[in-house]
Amino acid sequence: MKLQDILESIGDFLVWTFETFVEPAGNIPNNLFIILGFIGFGVWMKMQADYNKKAKENPQQLK
Repeated sequence: MKLQDILESIGDFLVWTFETFVEPAGNIPNNLFIILGFIGFGVWMKMQADYNKKAKENPQQLK
């Protein structure tokens, strides 16, 4: 078995995977990533607001 045979087999597998799973999914993965990004941003901003409030209540900290 030559290296070319191995690489062609890997390439055929990747093409099959793309055609079978990725193309039918369409934009669903993109939309999920965008939604998760917005949710993560909201959680991050809420945590930052809590940290800022806690920092204002503690005058002994370094600023």
